[in-house]
Order: sequence, then C-alpha cells, then structure tokens
Amino acid sequence: MDKIIFYTNSKIAHLYFWKCIEQVHDAFENCSIMIYIDKDARSLPKEFFLNSFIKKIDSKFSNLKANPFELVDLNLKAEKLKNICITDKLDDLEKSEWIILENKPFKNKFNDFAKNGFLLLDLNYNLLKHNTLNEKLMMLSIVKLDQISKNCKEVFKVNLKCEIGINNNINKILLNYSIFLVKFLKNSNSFSKKRVYKTSSFKLTFKSRIFNKFKFLFYYFNLMLKIFLRKLKKQQLNWKIGIKKNGVIKFLEQPKNSFWADPFIVIGENGNSFVYFEELKNDSLGKISCVEINSKFEIVDKQDIINTNYHLSFPNVFLIDGNYYMIPESSQNSTLQLYKCTKLPFQWEFKLNLMENIKLLDATWIHHDGLYWIFANKIEDFEYDNNEKLYLYYSDDLFSNKWKSHIKNPIVTDASLARNAGNFILNNGKLIRPSQNCFNGYGKNVVMNEVKVLNTEDYIEEKIKELFPVKGAVGAHTINSHEDLCVMDFLVKE
Repeated sequence: MDKIIFYTNSKIAHLYFWKCIEQVHDAFENCSIMIYIDKDARSLPKEFFLNSFIKKIDSKFSNLKANPFELVDLNLKAEKLKNICITDKLDDLEKSEWIILENKPFKNKFNDFAKNGFLLLDLNYNLLKHNTLNEKLMMLSIVKLDQISKNCKEVFKVNLKCEIGINNNINKILLNYSIFLVKFLKNSNSFSKKRVYKTSSFKLTFKSRIFNKFKFLFYYFNLMLKIFLRKLKKQQLNWKIGIKKNGVIKFLEQPKNSFWADPFIVIGENGNSFVYFEELKNDSLGKISCVEINSKFEIVDKQDIINTNYHLSFPNVFLIDGNYYMIPESSQNSTLQLYKCTKLPFQWEFKLNLMENIKLLDATWIHHDGLYWIFANKIEDFEYDNNEKLYLYYSDDLFSNKWKSHIKNPIVTDASLARNAGNFILNNGKLIRPSQNCFNGYGKNVVMNEVKVLNTEDYIEEKIKELFPVKGAVGAHTINSHEDLCVMDFLVKE
C-alpha cells in the first residue's frame, strides 16, 4: 500500500473515522495518507444520532470506553504522525490505491484519483434497527465503487454479535470499521476476486414499519425492567476448580465465596499435582496462586506465585527443554509477560516482556511448521467486546519480543468461538484449540476447534465439539490437562 486518500467534509471529524486513518497508518508503515476535506461532502444521516433517552438506556448495557461520535481535530491528530497530510485543494491529490468514503460524494470529480476504486463504510440504519429489535446478528460491510456514478457492490462483510440497544450497535459497527478496513486492505486481492457479495437493499413495508414501532416501545420497556431488576439481584457467582480423572470430577476444597479460575495443571515428581490459577483479591484484582494436591485431590499446600498491583489471570504454564515457563494474562499492564520457574512449584521469576504496548487476553502458544504462534484476544479502548475477535502472532523464537501480526487478523470473529479456553491439545495428529462460548454471556461453555490451516498467509479452524458445565454450575470457561488429569473451572451460585 503506497498511497491512500480519506475523504471527509470537515477537519473536525468523528473519532471512528480518525481511528480508521490511525489504524491504516500503523498497519502500512510507508503508506502516504492524504486526508481530503470537501465541504460539499455529505455528513452522516441524522438518524444515527438518537435522542438522549435512548442513549441513556443503552449506556446501562455498554462497555465501550470511547464514543465513536466524539469530535477530534484532524490537524492536531495528524501532526503527531508521519506520512499524513491534509488538504482541501483538489489539485493536491495524487493517484492512490483507494479512496475511503464516509458517505457517497455528490460529484464524480474524484474518479481519476482512485486506482482500485472507492471504499464506502456502509451502514444501513433501518437494517441495523430491525436486527437489534429482533436480536439478529449485525452485519458490517465495506462497499466498493469503481466510479462514483456507478452502482456499488459489497467486497467485504462480517457478522458481529448483536448487542443490547440500537445506539450500542451503531457504535459497535462504526468502531469496528477501523479493524476490518485494515484487514480488507491487507487482503484486498483475495476478497475482491473470491468474495464479492451482492449488495442488498433493505426496505420495510408499511405494515412492518408500524409493527416495528410497537416492537421498539416493547424493547425499551423491557430494557428498563432489566435495569430495575439488576438493583434487586443479590446473587453471588464465583468460579470453582474441578479435577477430572477417569470421568469423575471432584471440586477442590476452596474457601467459601472464593474466586479461583483459569486452572493449569502440572504433575510433580513426587506424584502430587500442582494447579496454577487466578485468585481474585479483595481489591478485585487477580493474582496467580498455586495449590499442591495429593492423589486424593486434597490441598496440602497453597501459596501466592505472582502478586502485582495490576490484574493477572490465565497462568499458562508449559514445559520446554526441562524448564517450566508461564505466560500469565497481564493486559492491565499493557504487556505480554514471560516468567520462568526457578524451583517447582512455588518459585518463579520474571524473564521478559514478549510484547509491549498491547493488551492481550488469555494467550496460548503452539510450535508449528518451524514457527511459534501466539493466539490471544485483544482489548482496544474502542472495541465493544474483546471476546469476539481472536488475533494471531508469530515468531521464529518464543523467547523474544519480535512478533509479527498475522495478515488475516482478526483470524476469528465470532463470540461463540473466539476467546481461548486453555492450551492447545494434540489428539491423534489433530491440533485442537479450546475456546469459550461467550455468545450469550461470558464463559458459558467450552468449545473444541480443530485447526485445519495454520500458516503466515491463512488460518482456518472447524468447530468439532462442545463441553458443558456440570450439574449445578452455570458456566465453564477453561480446560487444561496433564497426563490422565484434567482441570476445569465452573461458575457456581453461592
């Protein structure tokens, strides 16, 4: 990608559009970016800006850390980055691979500047509202126009989980454009040749519009009822650890109201086993703890392993060349850390940061075809749900900080499959990735996915099996094994 043009109507732009510019800048190091300001350009349709009452209700069901409609000064933002310039003069424009549009221009005076065509960040408000009221999947689509005056066609689309609230789904799609625009640009040849979708026009009949008005009122009445019931709800839920052997699961005897989750297991030389897990502290931050258990699964010792002033979880423990290492989840510190065991099971020391300035969740790794691969979810301040997208990174050295982002990132976009649930499993030559089903809530059950293709150009997996919580539990989200022992965690009402 050598040159690209972003087309807008003002130097004061919405945050989501700036995020698109920023992500393209970061993804294509030497790409020259031109922001063209055309005062005649259309602004976003007014229906996107819902009334304050709807926004207030929707905000009770949102975990967004940023407002996509927040206004930013493009001049102030762009001056901090290289290879970006802003102009309102048509004569300054140069022929570029793509022109990115917020809305379709009135005139076709830009046709000569787009080598590959125009990309429109498409959002059908009526379809989005209809899908929200009917709790259907949301569709994010990128539309290509060869010329402004010609018809458009979808060249990229992805289905996203429907969130609660119309405003939340508008925000979610807008803020996800920056992620999937980069994915399209990196893989535009394969998408344009193999995956051209037919553009659909969604229209409601008169009866459907009347019906939707009643459904709209009922939908928001139901949301207000949920908010009221939340205040009355006093149910306590905690994660508990169970150990499975020969098909029988026994829970560890952990203290009442304790929160033990994300178990990983190691079997020691004395026949006892060591379970590493996240333990929630009184300040609601997680620390890494370990229990030593005997053959009857009784706890004989328990100690803190890693206790910091930021949250830790998912203590991914593994053995390489006779040494035990751990990659805990340390996203709150914006690092992916590696620890080394100096004396099994309780003594560990920090070794290095594998990645910095990134917030990765529940990282797992595998060595495959001469490369090391790290799979993780990622937290972005402008993402709606960090359980919905799985990212992949690779390196020729596991113990380094030189990791490359996969060209197809995010490699999985599906809340029922994306979040990791434990270490990879090698079963009869098949590589299995355990994942969580978070579609109807965090950590509902565990899913097994067989990896079909894993290389630097592509990733394909296939869901093969689901595992559900034991009787009395309402969730399960981690599974790991060592020899004939298997550990899982279960969400239990107390």
